[in-house]
Amino acid sequence: MDEYPDWKALNEIVEMYGIDRSLATNRMWGGKIPSDLVFSTWEQFVVRNVATTKLDKTYADVKDWGPRECGDYYRSVLLGDDGNVRVDYKLRVANNRPVNDLVSGSGSEDAIKVLEYRWNNGFCFLDYRKRIDLALDRHIYSIGMEANNLVQKMEAAMDALKQVRGELTDIIKLHPISDRARYVLENIKEELTVRQFWPADSDE
Repeated sequence: MDEYPDWKALNEIVEMYGIDRSLATNRMWGGKIPSDLVFSTWEQFVVRNVATTKLDKTYADVKDWGPRECGDYYRSVLLGDDGNVRVDYKLRVANNRPVNDLVSGSGSEDAIKVLEYRWNNGFCFLDYRKRIDLALDRHIYSIGMEANNLVQKMEAAMDALKQVRGELTDIIKLHPISDRARYVLENIKEELTVRQFWPADSDE
């Protein structure tokens, strides 16, 4: 039975949304990286390694940990509020000899990069569909934040435009100025646009 019957659809989503290929299975990689089963074994090893070398766990504490226990520990202890691994527990395989000894046997630099990406970005202990679901959630959140920022900038620019137009109206109405000056100010007021009050550091 296929590990992921819907792998073709998931691969299409990866390509469609520009999701990092590190979240895909070895099918998209043409077999250049191991299966998810192998990655799961590696992820458990890294959790036990971090728990015993950087935290307060002993070998006796973790020797019987399986995917469930390691996954729970990864999510509850090692991940930060942003969903990524906390800085102190980031994985750089080349700098971790036990992990390096384990995964270097795969003979694939790509496999090491995939493990590091999944670990550091909060995608371990998830199957392919759940990895893609999480990536899409983050993508949608990012778009939402961008849209929210855009609305805030637009509202600020519109407020500034309204204020300047009001000030020009006050000058025209309340101050003794020539007809020529009044004509010029009226034109300036009417030709003001939101774009002129857009934040200078904005690319939108």
